[in-house]
Amino acid sequence: MNLNIINKPCPSCKSEIKMGFWTIRENIRRCPECGVLLIENSNRKLISGILFFIGGFMASGSEWLGIPIFIGVLIMIVSIIMAFKIVNFKIIEKDFVIKNKETNQISFINNSDWMEIENNSSNNESKFEIIERLTDNDKKY
Repeated sequence: MNLNIINKPCPSCKSEIKMGFWTIRENIRRCPECGVLLIENSNRKLISGILFFIGGFMASGSEWLGIPIFIGVLIMIVSIIMAFKIVNFKIIEKDFVIKNKETNQISFINNSDWMEIENNSSNNESKFEIIERLTDNDKKY
């Protein structure tokens, strides 16, 4: 039986994307097959965190709650598996991939964010540069 805890399907092309057990889960990811930008569903991530907390609480407080320790540990294991199974990806729409010239950090932003960066750096040179346009809009940037 394959639980597929660490691999999650892309909502667009259904290819498997690795979700690391100890990785930072706030990052925007790009699907290696279709190239869409993905982020974890925030509502499901909240429910997952609550399940994870309940499982840890049941295991650590099993004597205090009056349940046998092995049942508390079993509840913890089941809640951790459910917490990882419940999380999925959703597609996000961004317009640009930009890079900070000083730190080489890559970010994904919308057109309105880019306009704000341009307005704030109108007097001097911007420390950001557009690496890639993700939309096919013919707007003037």
